[in-house]
Amino acid sequence: MARRVILVVVSVVAVGVAGAGASCGNRCAGGEVYQDGTCVRPCNSAVDCTGLEACVAGACVAAGPPRDGGMTSSGGAAASSTASASAAAASSLASSAGTSPSSSSRSSSAAGAASSFSLSSSVVASSALASSAAAASSGPPSSASWPAPSSSAPSSSRPAPAALVIPPTELVEPAAWVESAVVPLGGTGVLRAVVVAGEGGPRFRVCPRVDCLTVTTDWTGSLSSVPDDQFIQLNGQAAFTANTLRSVAVNVDAATFTWDITTGIKVAFLAQVHSLADLGTYAFSGLTLGAATTGRMIAVAVHASTNVDVAFATAKLNATPCTKLVAVHENLANGTPGAMFLCDPGNAVTGAVEVSLSGGPPVRVGVALWSLVGLQGAAPHDVATYDGANPGSVVVDVAAGGAVLVGLSQNNAAGAVVTWGNAAEQYAWVMPEGTFTLMAGGYHYAPQGGTVTVTTDSSGAGTLNRLFPVSFR
Repeated sequence: MARRVILVVVSVVAVGVAGAGASCGNRCAGGEVYQDGTCVRPCNSAVDCTGLEACVAGACVAAGPPRDGGMTSSGGAAASSTASASAAAASSLASSAGTSPSSSSRSSSAAGAASSFSLSSSVVASSALASSAAAASSGPPSSASWPAPSSSAPSSSRPAPAALVIPPTELVEPAAWVESAVVPLGGTGVLRAVVVAGEGGPRFRVCPRVDCLTVTTDWTGSLSSVPDDQFIQLNGQAAFTANTLRSVAVNVDAATFTWDITTGIKVAFLAQVHSLADLGTYAFSGLTLGAATTGRMIAVAVHASTNVDVAFATAKLNATPCTKLVAVHENLANGTPGAMFLCDPGNAVTGAVEVSLSGGPPVRVGVALWSLVGLQGAAPHDVATYDGANPGSVVVDVAAGGAVLVGLSQNNAAGAVVTWGNAAEQYAWVMPEGTFTLMAGGYHYAPQGGTVTVTTDSSGAGTLNRLFPVSFR
């Protein structure tokens, strides 16, 4: 009878072990393994996990609500079922053993062993499931528990772009299109999104070298993937007003940098008129003076042709006297004298210029007008003259952000065509009477300032050049 008791005990223990293994095997889903009393999904990084999970210590751990809301309760039910079944088996064993008084002590021992095994098995299963449930309910793990980014990490994990330092472009001509210095993006090849924005429609280009002799991507407003080991250059339009700052925003990923463009004085050619009358005073009316702008001044170049000594006595704009800045070839009898005046137009948008000459009346006179906005003072920065044979050359100093206005009077100029050096021709008119006289004017803008040499070379005709430049700032 003792042998039968021992055989029954062994049978119950085997059933308990098999039942526990079968229960876990049925609970694990595809891709999961049974480990330390619970089902887990093995992983090498967060890429291997799904849903709100993180890869912690080689296993996917829920970082939010459990994927299976019944997982904890079903696990508890399984543990409870295992305990109940083991306890029932132990009770049956004890009852069977109790039928023989001689086997009572061994029956009690067997029942105790069976009970001990079933309880310890249920405790292990319940403990593992409780730990899993606690991890699921504790919310996302701290940043320290997340795995290190892999090579396929999202763009948000990229290092911040290097500081983009673009030197400002200063004192350029208003409304001019200018290019920035070429600067490095300052990285090691990480792809960046680059966008430029600002007034005037700025653009940029990408170059593999600082000299931009070759271009990776030509002028554009945006690119989604620029290797940051390249160089970048910007192109933008300056403000239309004098002494004005305009900024271009350069966005590299989420970082924003700026390129500043400032303007100097603003110069605009307005009109040129002439008269073939032999007079001592000449009046030219109905002239356009441009928009009424604070700080605006009007420069007037006066050209004459004469056979006698003459000098430019006065010039007036709308009856207001103007300031004489420079004159050439005055009181030298036969010739083509010239002069430059600066006038204050007030708020007038149209006006009349009156020029008076001393000495004998000349044979013809012409005037040309420019608008100047943003001058730092009424006095010119520099003046110069040239009175000599063709070709002509004159040197004048210019402040940064300033401009040179230059008048040219030339006799014997029938059919003359002038080639300018360091000046853009603004007007040219041959006054046909006797020995034809050329009246012309040029303009040079100097954002960097410095010494400027203006040259004129007349082809086809022209013997003597009278140049009278004035630099303003």
